[in-house]
Amino acid sequence: MILNSLTPVFLVFWIVILSSTSEPESWWRFAFDFSTDSIMHDFTKTSKFIGLVMDYEGKFNQPGVGYDGESCHTYDGHGINYTTGKLTATPRPWSAPSKESLHVSILTLAVQGDYTTGELK
Repeated sequence: MILNSLTPVFLVFWIVILSSTSEPESWWRFAFDFSTDSIMHDFTKTSKFIGLVMDYEGKFNQPGVGYDGESCHTYDGHGINYTTGKLTATPRPWSAPSKESLHVSILTLAVQGDYTTGELK
């Protein structure tokens, strides 16, 4: 079930977020290797993109990085060094529906049995 009703919204969101500057600055800004059209119409590119998103989402989806380990509340984010991709500050301890919706979307895919969620590490 690689493409379901949530996937197009999820993909477009990640393309915008991961390519939010005019040029790639680092290895971790992989969205520049894809176009929306190629992701939506080329199964190979779709699979590769989703695999990369899940890999990086897995790096975010850790206690102290993407959420508080005790309360499980989603953090707003961290300061990031855009050259290295390393976190540079303590997490912002508040959240917003946009952050929560990413987690809910991935959980929904997992409940539906989407195999790509198994790539979260």
